[in-house]
Amino acid sequence: TNPPWLADAYDLTNWLEYLEDLSKDKQSDDGFRWFGLNSNGRSFGSGTGTEPQWLELLGQYLRPTVILPEETKASIDTNNSEETRSILEAQTKFYEALTSGDVEGMKSIWQQSNPSPDVTQVIEDGGRLIGWPECLTAGARPEGMRLSGSDASIVSNSLAYSTIIECPSSISSTQTLLAVQQWSRDSVEDQWKLALHQTIPWTPEVRAQGTLRCDCRGCVALTRGAEKRTFGGITG
Repeated sequence: TNPPWLADAYDLTNWLEYLEDLSKDKQSDDGFRWFGLNSNGRSFGSGTGTEPQWLELLGQYLRPTVILPEETKASIDTNNSEETRSILEAQTKFYEALTSGDVEGMKSIWQQSNPSPDVTQVIEDGGRLIGWPECLTAGARPEGMRLSGSDASIVSNSLAYSTIIECPSSISSTQTLLAVQQWSRDSVEDQWKLALHQTIPWTPEVRAQGTLRCDCRGCVALTRGAEKRTFGGITG
C-alpha cells in the first residue's frame, strides 16, 4: 500500500492528456514530466527532464495534515511480505545504532562501495561532511528518539525505500521529521544495504527550512539560510 502521505491521481488518463497538452511546446523527449498540487488544490511547481528532490517538495508544499501517534520504536507488521519485513528490520537496526552510538553497528548497515551522489554533490559544493564517529557521540546522537509510521516499498530486486516519522526527544512532539532511506543490493541472495538516509522537518504549520543527507561516510546538511542547523540530533 502507499504510505499515508501519498495519493493516487483521480482519472489518470485525463491528467496525462492535460500534462501532454501543457508540454507540447517543450523541447524534452525523455518522457519525464511532473506537476505538483498541494492539499488545497493549488499548483506549486512543475518541470521536465530531471526529477526534482521529492523530499524537499514534501517538506515545503505537501506537509502533513495530522500528527501520527508516537511509538518508542518502529513496528513491523507481520502481514508484510518477507522482503518488506527485511527492509523494515534493517531500518530498525539503523535506528538502534543511531540512537545508541554504535559506530560498528552503523558501519555494517551501510553500502560501503558506492557513496551517495546526493551527499557527494553537497560536499563538492562546499558542504561540510561530519563522519559517523562524530555524529554518534554523546550529545550529538538523537538518544530517546521516538519513531512512528514506518513503511517500505520494494521497487526492484536491487532497489527499495523505507519511510518513517522521527520525533527527537530534544524538540516538541509536534516538531516531527520525515525520514526516507534508500536501500540497495547486488542480487536477491545479498542483504539490503543502506545507500542514502535523508530527513526533513515535517510539520503541519511550518515549511521545512533544511534537510539532512547521510551515506556511509557521514552526514551533510542543507539549509535555506546561512546558518547550519541540527536535525534529529546530528549537526551537519
